[in-house]
Amino acid sequence: MRIAAFNVENLFNRAKALDQRTWSLGRPVLEAYQSICSLLEEVVYSDQIKHEILRELGKLGLRHSDQAKFARLRQNRGRLLRRSRDGQVRVIAGGRADWIGWVELTTDFRTPPRAGTGRHSLR
Repeated sequence: MRIAAFNVENLFNRAKALDQRTWSLGRPVLEAYQSICSLLEEVVYSDQIKHEILRELGKLGLRHSDQAKFARLRQNRGRLLRRSRDGQVRVIAGGRADWIGWVELTTDFRTPPRAGTGRHSLR
């Protein structure tokens, strides 16, 4: 007897950046996401790192808002950015210990398939 189990949750809830017509359309978003995640983990944010953080947030559409088409900036405790009314954006956190937050890819929930399509024969 064979017993099988499937985790099908990610079949219905995947990042919007992965749902592009071609890989070349979603790749820049995934590369910017990978880069910003690495930058945000730095212990100290030097001026150069702050500049790179702003550049990568701009690529993700998060420079002027915490919500964009493909990504979301979570700032749970403390702040990473200060956005002025005049449009100026600055990184105010001095390093990873100054704030708790992250960038996450937005997802697109899909309707599950009809009953029985995810079943596997146990023969």
